[in-house]
Amino acid sequence: MKNEDIMAQRLTIKQSKNPHVKVGTMKFGLIACGISREILIRIHAMHDIIGKFKSSFKIITKHNIYTIPILAKILEPANFETLSQQTKQVGKKAFRTKVRQIRMKKGEKRTTTFTGTG
Repeated sequence: MKNEDIMAQRLTIKQSKNPHVKVGTMKFGLIACGISREILIRIHAMHDIIGKFKSSFKIITKHNIYTIPILAKILEPANFETLSQQTKQVGKKAFRTKVRQIRMKKGEKRTTTFTGTG
């Protein structure tokens, strides 16, 4: 999110109603004019949401309320591993460059964090 106002301002992130989604930022506080702030979205991929996933969250600024859609396709663990192996053979990435996969501690679920500026 980029502050294109002439004054520094704060963002308020209203979480998604879906319990599998958490939205946040690494830095808090005022955003100076012309500065971007990265918004992080974490989807806890559980067996009950396998398939197409749709949700949204809101960013509230001084003048506007932005509703940001979240669209994803949650794969079965076996299908995810197959996709990773196929993309290694072809030499293409499975994800766009704006998506980073985070390694979790042993025993935790696989998580993908989406980052981008809007």
